[in-house]
Amino acid sequence: MRLRLGPTVRHRVLVGRLRIPRGRAGVSLQETAVVLRAHPTTVRRTETGLDTHRAASS
Repeated sequence: MRLRLGPTVRHRVLVGRLRIPRGRAGVSLQETAVVLRAHPTTVRRTETGLDTHRAASS
């Protein structure tokens, strides 16, 4: 299995569909995290494509 080094095209499209409207609506990252019951860092990493899924070492 290959290690993903950066966001895929699908991820970039999803990011645009999430972050841009959130910003236009004036909803902060912290407010989003509360609604999603996630840590703000998780939301930020997901929106920026830094949340990579690593293959488990065997």
